[in-house]
Amino acid sequence: MLRTNKKYWMGAVLIALCLVTTAGLTTARLGPGSPVAAFDLNGAWKCTDGGKYYVRQIGNDVWWFGEGNGFGNAYKGRMTVNSTLGGGSTVAIVGDWIDLPRPGTNARGNGQLDLTVRTVSRFDQLGSTGGFGGSVWMRCPNNVCPS
Repeated sequence: MLRTNKKYWMGAVLIALCLVTTAGLTTARLGPGSPVAAFDLNGAWKCTDGGKYYVRQIGNDVWWFGEGNGFGNAYKGRMTVNSTLGGGSTVAIVGDWIDLPRPGTNARGNGQLDLTVRTVSRFDQLGSTGGFGGSVWMRCPNNVCPS
C-alpha cells in the first residue's frame, strides 16, 4: 500500500513540476514587456462586414460577440507572438468563430479565423475557413460605434 502511495505522489509531483515549468515558459514568452502586453483590445469595434464587435480580452485570450445586418457570431482566440526576419515581432490571434442564431436568419457557419494586431486600434484578418466575411476591424472611439 505504501509503495502505491509513493508512486501516486511521485507522479503528482512530476505533473505539478511540468505544469509550473510550462506556465513559467508561457509567462516568460508572453509576459510583461512582450508585444502582447502592449495591446488592450477590450471594447467596441466596427468591421468591414458592417458589423459591430464587442471584444473582451483577458491576458492572451480574446473573445467577441459580433452582430450586423442579418448576422451574429462569436469568437474565441489566443494571442501569440511571431518573430520576423528583421528581428521584430508581430502579434497574431488564432482562434475559432461560429455563427449565432438571429431572428430571420439561418446562418450556420463556423471555422477558423486568424488575425494580426496592427495597432491598439486595428486588427486584420490573416485567413479564415467557413466563409467569414469581415477583414478589417477598427476600434470605436469611447466604445460607441457609428450606425
